[in-house]
Amino acid sequence: MPSDILLRVSNLAGSKVLLKTDLNLNGSIYKPNIKGFIKILSATIPDYYLKVSDLNININNQALAIACPRLDINGSTFDFDAKIPSIYDKVIKVTSLNVNTLDLDVDKVMKACESIPQNANAPGATTPLEISNGIATMQKIKMGELVGSNLKTGLKLKND
Repeated sequence: MPSDILLRVSNLAGSKVLLKTDLNLNGSIYKPNIKGFIKILSATIPDYYLKVSDLNININNQALAIACPRLDINGSTFDFDAKIPSIYDKVIKVTSLNVNTLDLDVDKVMKACESIPQNANAPGATTPLEISNGIATMQKIKMGELVGSNLKTGLKLKND
C-alpha cells in the first residue's frame, strides 16, 4: 500500500500538499500506458488563496477522470468532476465538466486569480484548453453589489 507524501512548494510560504499515488506505467516512453490514481488528500497554497481536499485523479491508459468534492478559492467553495479522454493531445479536451458551488463571490475569486504571478516573457499566456460539455450550478453568486441565486448555466470553451 503506498504511503502518503507531504510536499511543500519552496517559493510559496506555508504551502503544503499531502498526496497518495499508485501508478503503473508501461509501453513507449513517449506515450506510455498509465493506470492508477493520484489522490491529493489536502493542499493549501496561502499565497494563491487556495485549499483542496480529496482531489481524485483516476488514470486509465490516456484518459483522466477527475473528482474534487472540495475546492476553496478565497472562501468560495466548489465541487467538480471532469473527464479528459487523452492526456496526449496538444489541446486539453475536457468532454465533461460539472461544477457546483453554494456561495460564489466573484470578486474574491478574481483577487485570488490576480495573486498568481504572470510570466514576464509571455504575460497573459494561455493554456490550450477546450471544454465541449459542461454545467455550472450556483446556489448563490455575488459580484460587487449584484447577487443572484439558484443559477445554472452551460459551459463551453474553445480558443480561450
